[in-house]
Amino acid sequence: MKSNMTTWLACLGTIPFVIGAIFTTLGYQQLFFVGDLALMVESYGLIIVVFMSGVHWGALFK
Repeated sequence: MKSNMTTWLACLGTIPFVIGAIFTTLGYQQLFFVGDLALMVESYGLIIVVFMSGVHWGALFK
């Protein structure tokens, strides 16, 4: 059960990247509800990297 939930969460976490790639391919640079599309994808990627860094840092002290 845990593995299934992990897979679902990982897939759901890629949605902003997929949406960003699709809209960029279609030629959009701005979305009315987000603003700058490139900034949205970059910011989301940074949040993921910071979160994963915190997870590894916390595991180091365990």
